[in-house]
Amino acid sequence: MGFGLLFLGYFFMFNFPYRGFDIFPDFLGFVINVFAFRRLAEYKMGFEVLKKYNWLMLFSSVVLAALQLTGLVSEPLPVTGYYELVYLGLTFFYHFYLLASIYRLATDAGSLTVAAQAKRNLTLSFIYVFFALFNALPFGFVTELIERLNKYGYGIGIYILRCIWLLFNLTLIYSAYMRIAPEGEEQEGE
Repeated sequence: MGFGLLFLGYFFMFNFPYRGFDIFPDFLGFVINVFAFRRLAEYKMGFEVLKKYNWLMLFSSVVLAALQLTGLVSEPLPVTGYYELVYLGLTFFYHFYLLASIYRLATDAGSLTVAAQAKRNLTLSFIYVFFALFNALPFGFVTELIERLNKYGYGIGIYILRCIWLLFNLTLIYSAYMRIAPEGEEQEGE
């Protein structure tokens, strides 16, 4: 069905930084998800949209990784901060389509537990992206406010919220794999 591949690809959304660079860059996950969405598109139209949108995310994540690598060897390019905002916005829409598609598929399959998890994760997505966008705004007064808030653990709180959000989404994908995918179908061809 594709949820096993989606789980593996989604795992790359976690940040595992080493010397300022993510050792599991998002673009590797988007490469894996090309194959996941190809299989999932057979079941729900939303995954067909994701199959196309995933290519945009793949390209965007390669550009972001290149900008981050440039920042490791020299001063970060001024455009990097703005591009991170764009990437965050693209990531939100990616998650919106992903969670909405899982919700619709779970509802059609009669899996109310998975549908409820998808709805919860969609709400958590709005909360996380609101704080992450605020955190990434390139305005002086926002930067000063965030520096003051960081003394009280604001930055760590955002990171923990991101980890919880990603873990909930991984759990949802696994639940969809276990409850929606027909038995034995996920292993065929993988």
